Amino acid sequence: MMKVLIVTLLALLPTIGNIDKRPTPLKKLNEGVVYYTHVSFLKANMSEEQKAQMASLPDSTTSEIRFSFRKNKGKSAVIPNENANASFAIAGAEIYFDLDKNNFVTTANLSQKDYAVKRELKQAGSIKLVSGSKQIANYTCKKAIITTENGDEIEVYYTSEIGYSHSPDFYSGLDGFVLEYKSKSHHYLAKRVEKTKVDAAELKIPETHQVIDQEQYNDLLQEFMSTSGSRVINLGEGKKKGKGKGN
Repeated sequence: MMKVLIVTLLALLPTIGNIDKRPTPLKKLNEGVVYYTHVSFLKANMSEEQKAQMASLPDSTTSEIRFSFRKNKGKSAVIPNENANASFAIAGAEIYFDLDKNNFVTTANLSQKDYAVKRELKQAGSIKLVSGSKQIANYTCKKAIITTENGDEIEVYYTSEIGYSHSPDFYSGLDGFVLEYKSKSHHYLAKRVEKTKVDAAELKIPETHQVIDQEQYNDLLQEFMSTSGSRVINLGEGKKKGKGKGN
């Protein structure tokens, strides 16, 4: 009888060990670099009349974006591409994010002067978490639908495995890092995530830039257009609204 009892207890030991074994908590990535491919559909928001006027404009352009982050600061920059169409230079190709101060700053150059346009991070609209998930750049992502104030829907896939809240087109409200973003005028898709150290100096606004607000920039832009005869095309939602903390 004693031998049977000992054998039974020994048989239970692996099970008891499994009960006591707890999963290791997921360690989030709090510093690194994310590389996106960005397709901008230039005529998505145009009327048929506008499309006819802009017949020489390509339907879309593709660029590569590097987003670096450390703690609650981040920087988005378009990677120079010598094969890109030179006639479509993007003003404000660098964007600095500060989640602590709840704002972001876009760099711009007008009339040979450098400016840093500061805007508040704002909620994009209503957010609906939906079923569906997929792997993007080796991260598990959940799906959500964002409905903007004007009724446009944006499909995003975001991960909770990165300890920084970000969305590539200024929209926010999700507790996670958006690795894919699809609207009628933009498609951002993360190609890879690098676990690397980021220099804090990289995330600081250049001291050579004059900091102004959006209204001041609009006035300067109107003055620039009136003197140069240039036209501005609104390429997406990011120019209409802000992004909020937790984007």
